Parts: sequence; structure tokens; C-alpha cells
Amino acid sequence: MNSKVEKIRAEIEKNKEIIIQKQARIRELERQLTEAENVELVMAIRSINAPPEKLLDIIAQISKRSTLTAKANTKTEDQNNET
Repeated sequence: MNSKVEKIRAEIEKNKEIIIQKQARIRELERQLTEAENVELVMAIRSINAPPEKLLDIIAQISKRSTLTAKANTKTEDQNNET
């Protein structure tokens, strides 16, 4: 076969292997990121020094605010898109 064709095929295979390795690295980094974020959340919650019932109330309030903020942002974006 044509040596140019073989070189191109070899280059494609080499790059496919690099992509597979990079994807595996990205998955590992994403796992590490999630773990680090979880540790930060646990540390933040523990630093509050409140009984579990109070923590649940605090988390519920934060969740409500986040939901309201997200809805307001969506409404604003919708209005901007209409103009």
C-alpha cells in the first residue's frame, strides 16, 4: 500500500490513543474536583456549629433563595431575548 496512506492511518491511531488517555485523565480530574468540593462543603457545614435541625433549616432557606434567584435570572433572560 501507499506509504503516505499508512502514515496517515498510523497518525490517526496515535491520536485516537492520546484522546482516550486524555478522556481518562479528565474523568479522574472531575472525580477529584467533586471530592474536593464535597470536602469543602462538609468543612463549611461543620464550621456553623448548629444542631442538625437548624442546619436543615439553613440549607432549606439557601435552597429557596437559589431557586428564586434562578427563576428571576431565567425571567430576565427571557425578557432580554424578546427584545
